[in-house]
Amino acid sequence: MDVEQTACEDLALFFNACMAATRPAQGVSLRRQANRGVYFLHRYVCCNYRDLYLRVLALPINDFNRLLVVRNLLTHARGVTFEQRRLENQLITQVLPFMPANRVYRCFLDICQSGVNNRRTRAVMQAYINGRPDLAFHAVKYRGKLKRIIRHIHMKVPAEIYDYLQRGATARERWETPLFDRIRLVHYQKSGLYDLPFAVAETLADRFGVPRARLLERMKERLTAKETVRLNNTMTREKVRHADAMASAPLLTVANAALALPPSERGRFDRLLAQAAARTAAKVQRRYGRVALVIDNSDSSYRRNEPSTRTLPLALALAYVLPHCSQSVSLFWSSAPNATLMVEPRGVSNLALPLIDALQTKPDTVLIVSDGRENSMRGGADLAVQVAHKQSGSGRKVQVIHLNPTFNDQDFEPQHLGPHITTVGMRDPAFLDFAMEVAAFQEGLLSLKGIHHYLSQWVAAA
Repeated sequence: MDVEQTACEDLALFFNACMAATRPAQGVSLRRQANRGVYFLHRYVCCNYRDLYLRVLALPINDFNRLLVVRNLLTHARGVTFEQRRLENQLITQVLPFMPANRVYRCFLDICQSGVNNRRTRAVMQAYINGRPDLAFHAVKYRGKLKRIIRHIHMKVPAEIYDYLQRGATARERWETPLFDRIRLVHYQKSGLYDLPFAVAETLADRFGVPRARLLERMKERLTAKETVRLNNTMTREKVRHADAMASAPLLTVANAALALPPSERGRFDRLLAQAAARTAAKVQRRYGRVALVIDNSDSSYRRNEPSTRTLPLALALAYVLPHCSQSVSLFWSSAPNATLMVEPRGVSNLALPLIDALQTKPDTVLIVSDGRENSMRGGADLAVQVAHKQSGSGRKVQVIHLNPTFNDQDFEPQHLGPHITTVGMRDPAFLDFAMEVAAFQEGLLSLKGIHHYLSQWVAAA
């Protein structure tokens, strides 16, 4: 096996992980055990292919992997050239402000706990913190993390911010910062809780004995769009259901919210899904010909309370996106519903039959959305593609790509359907362009030099 082939296999594993793998939400106690394979894979690629690794920051990958790239670049910087360091600093400072603040502070805290405290790391952290227009709000919401980060990098902050971080809201009799003063008053007048931003009031409600249902009822008109979406997806009795709040939500979020409802209540989400799909498709650069979308909607494709079951939400999102960027789209299901929006998880994963139906329509591309675990006719999907390729002979072979939103941490990659089907990890329709490039890379249609050029184009556009 030559060096380039080894590099291609390593990078294909890494790209698939960047689009599919994410930190599971089992809790802090399992944080160090979770996704060990992903951490190892990042470290390996960072050490061996750093020039490509740093450019991944410009790609549309999930926040967990993007921040893991930031962490590795800052932690392992020995032997880095001046030009690499300059490009790394540029990309890091560009992407951090657009990341969720809680995840950025978690990343910074992990770096601090690793004992890293070089000049560049301090400069990156200070630039991010000083650039926050709402630093007082961050001091309240992320007080524990921010206090430890500032102490670690010996950063100077305004006196009031420092006092609040170190001693809390009752440290002064009066604060010049309005938010700090309102929190101080809550200690003496519980009704002041409802004058705070919801994100802050939510963290203080238990301490002052305010039931969550009452808090939501009193503050539901003051929720931001993101807060409403978050609460809409929270499986609690106090769920706040506002379809209007989904108007600006990402497509996958809208798909998840629709599937959480009984089919009879989903009608209002058709317009929301169409609007979100149009916004997503506007960012898709590729244009496809005739597409056949094969969807696994078996029992394991979606369970409301299990975030790892992402197959059906992704498939529903793609069913709305692909018509915007394809000549034609045909849907094929493992268990056909009466209508796309009325789909429910049921039955077993039998992909061979819908895939055979899809291949008979002679499409340009077949996309299979599945977790890769066939319960019925195991290996049938791969056999169907093998037979189709033999029948086509030397003629044009249809491109069959398996999009798998789940990541197998033991094997460092998504579950495959077979050697004749290219499997790409993808958990968000926004990654569609990149997923297709990775598929071409895995099939040998795109060289190592080509993928480097593709990444460089993203960096230039960042």
